[in-house]
Amino acid sequence: MSNERAKLASLFGLDQAASQSNESFQFRAPKQPKKTPTALSPSPQKPAPTPSVLLATAVHAFRFVNGQYTKQGKVGAAILGNHPTREYMILLYGSQQKPITTAKIHLGFIFTVQPGNYGTFYDDQRLNWSLMFDSEKAGVDFCKELCVARWNSETTVDTLLTQDLLLGEGQVVNYGDTVEVAFTGWLLQNHNIGQVTNNSELSEYSQNNCAVFREN
Repeated sequence: MSNERAKLASLFGLDQAASQSNESFQFRAPKQPKKTPTALSPSPQKPAPTPSVLLATAVHAFRFVNGQYTKQGKVGAAILGNHPTREYMILLYGSQQKPITTAKIHLGFIFTVQPGNYGTFYDDQRLNWSLMFDSEKAGVDFCKELCVARWNSETTVDTLLTQDLLLGEGQVVNYGDTVEVAFTGWLLQNHNIGQVTNNSELSEYSQNNCAVFREN
């Protein structure tokens, strides 16, 4: 993953620090001629913070066209972030500074996990995409980072925020049912997943009081 981050940062001139946040993709702008400041010239504006590569991985991409998914080849999928501005996005990209599509991440953003290490989402142009990850772990890591980006996109969150990591098996759970879950909790530190705070044995919960960020 670190090689993929370095490659993406090299292609697009992005900050690799995991502590940064995500914003729209930007190419490196060509250098402009220097202007001599005058008394009437406005004060120079500070450059916008550079988005960071929070996670980058290789995926097989498919775009929904004319009623079916059409293979787009193996591409890079990255989650970019800019914590100060609370702007986050998914970027699909090729080589040679070639962005394919972007999708702004917000509280209501939906990434649907499907069987076979697939996941689907709509980009900023409302085009439907399906991604196939190389492994189950790669898909789970992507969904974890996506969930954190959704949380970080708002200054206050007063509702339960969930994100599927894997598809479950067995009978569907309905509201009012009582279930047993094994869960792991992490602290959110510096906008990122921090240390484990709770690794429970099987515990009994009401579906109406379900915990977030759990596995299994």
